[in-house]
Amino acid sequence: MTRSTRLPLSAVALVLALAGCSSATVDIPESARPTIATRAPSAATAAPEQPAVPAAPSLVIETLECDTVLPVETIESVLELPSGFAVPGDQPVGCAWTMAGNPSALLLQTATGATAAEVSTRQAATAGALPSDVGEAAFFQPADAALDPASTLTVLSGDRLLSLRSSVGDQAALETLAEDVIASLDSAE
Repeated sequence: MTRSTRLPLSAVALVLALAGCSSATVDIPESARPTIATRAPSAATAAPEQPAVPAAPSLVIETLECDTVLPVETIESVLELPSGFAVPGDQPVGCAWTMAGNPSALLLQTATGATAAEVSTRQAATAGALPSDVGEAAFFQPADAALDPASTLTVLSGDRLLSLRSSVGDQAALETLAEDVIASLDSAE
């Protein structure tokens, strides 16, 4: 039995020809000009000028003397760690302490220019945030193995925003460390 191969070949040729026409790109020659007349907006139809909205104040990150603001001895005492367990680490911004090989076991950062409204907004946007009594406004985000294994305490003291992120210690311990940092920074001013 002999079959004709013209039909399948012609069908393939038709499919290939149509596939070449189905490109998503449309080529428009540069010489093409719009044929619809348009009017430029006049002064009467132009959009009214919007008043300038003042920009929110930006936070200014502080440079800290980490060993003065939060000495290793204080960290080990508050977190009930053995002597020599916490070691100052390298952190481009703020302070870091290494514990048990974790270079970011405890992180501290402060910035000025913060407001209570900003802290409230951050707290509302933080899942599982718990209130804290440190400073003028504060909240605690407990560690969550699924989201972040470290807990974070955010505190507003005056216009200073303080953030402590720790893989060690509970809310009370972080609040004590935050109070020590605030006292140290206030005494330096």
